[in-house]
Amino acid sequence: MNDIDQNNVKESEDTQEYIQTLAKTIKTLEKTISVLTGKLKDAEEEINKLREENRDLETRGINASELIKDNEMYKMKIAELEREIKDYKRNQKIYEAEKAKSEKGASATKASDIAPKKPSEVIKEQVLGVSESSAGIRRKCPNCGNTNPASIHEQVDKTRIIMESPRMYGKKYICGECGTEWK
Repeated sequence: MNDIDQNNVKESEDTQEYIQTLAKTIKTLEKTISVLTGKLKDAEEEINKLREENRDLETRGINASELIKDNEMYKMKIAELEREIKDYKRNQKIYEAEKAKSEKGASATKASDIAPKKPSEVIKEQVLGVSESSAGIRRKCPNCGNTNPASIHEQVDKTRIIMESPRMYGKKYICGECGTEWK
């Protein structure tokens, strides 16, 4: 019996050692679970932050595309205003040339008697290419003075929209001798 008691004691000690080992393993696993739970919470917070940043970036992207559209619209307006300024300067040169001609003419008129062109006359010249002062010459190249109707070509100018519905465009003229374009 003594041998049986010793075996039982030894088995009891082995069992207790095994239980202690299992308890240590359980504690280690609990610590690992606790650490992993903390990492999981941190990862979830990071995911939420990234989602929020993504929403902000998408909003900025929408705003950026709107800004790009606005920028393009302003560029078009600037180009249109530059064309108007160019037309005004050209009309001013024509006015000054006509003024100089009239001063040199036989009739002595004062500069105050010469009135600048009315806006309706300027528009008529631009759209139709007709000037009342040209007296029969329908089109004349502003660069070289060419008046030959066979060498002045008329084209549709899609940069000048006259009417939206139905869509109507202005016209531009191209000199066959010097290549100058005008409206």
